Amino acid sequence: MADAGPGRIRLWVAGDVDLATADTLADALDRAVAQTTGAVELDLSEVTFLDARGVAVLVRAAAAAGTRGGLLRLVSPRSSVRRVLELTRVAAVCEVRPE
Repeated sequence: MADAGPGRIRLWVAGDVDLATADTLADALDRAVAQTTGAVELDLSEVTFLDARGVAVLVRAAAAAGTRGGLLRLVSPRSSVRRVLELTRVAAVCEVRPE
């Protein structure tokens, strides 16, 4: 976890986000959401696989950030991950940026 600027926290995740790793990501997102009322940015550029458990973690974190007046911003997802985000309509609850 690294502070990305005023009112923002940026996290990086790599590899598969699935049943085996989703709880670790959920814990990191919970800590980040608790530390800011701004944006929690999650860099997905190194994520190679995202399953339903990973999607659920993202939706829950987005909801938690929203209750604090913040948001979850997903940054640089690979095309395969972006497709999962589109199919599951995660973009309806999270901001998704290609950068």
